[in-house]
Amino acid sequence: MPPFSNSADSLPRKVAAYILKVSGLLLALIVALATAGCLDKSGFQIAAGGDSSFVISGGKVYAAGKNLFGQLGFGDNTDRDAFTEVLSLSGKNIVAIAARGPYSLALDKEGKVYATGWNGYGQLGLGDKTDRDKFTQISSLKDKKIVAISAGYDNSLALTSDG
Repeated sequence: MPPFSNSADSLPRKVAAYILKVSGLLLALIVALATAGCLDKSGFQIAAGGDSSFVISGGKVYAAGKNLFGQLGFGDNTDRDAFTEVLSLSGKNIVAIAARGPYSLALDKEGKVYATGWNGYGQLGLGDKTDRDKFTQISSLKDKKIVAISAGYDNSLALTSDG
């Protein structure tokens, strides 16, 4: 039997069904945000990490989902079932979010990086292993111009403008 048969349980069909499901959820998310007035004309970005989701629109960040470790950045550990503006990033002109399950990173237009959530391995980069429930600027990067961020399983990466 060929590795990708035409049977109903073939891998390509399962992958295609999964992609359609995710695409449908993404479209539903975009429609819901547009309806709620969270999207502006300048565009938006979406980031998801485990059980949490973020939307950046006009420099503002909106979040929903699981918040067990404060990874949404609201200053508490309460889950959110509706997109709500993250006030700990208010006025920061956020251009990117990197989310990985229990913690999240944010990058502003000036190249400053902020972190929140579980910090069991020190992956927030704040010089300790204390969890945070609000986005906190990573002071060790304050003299660097960061252009990209990434959240790994138990580590974080930041790319500087000079590589």
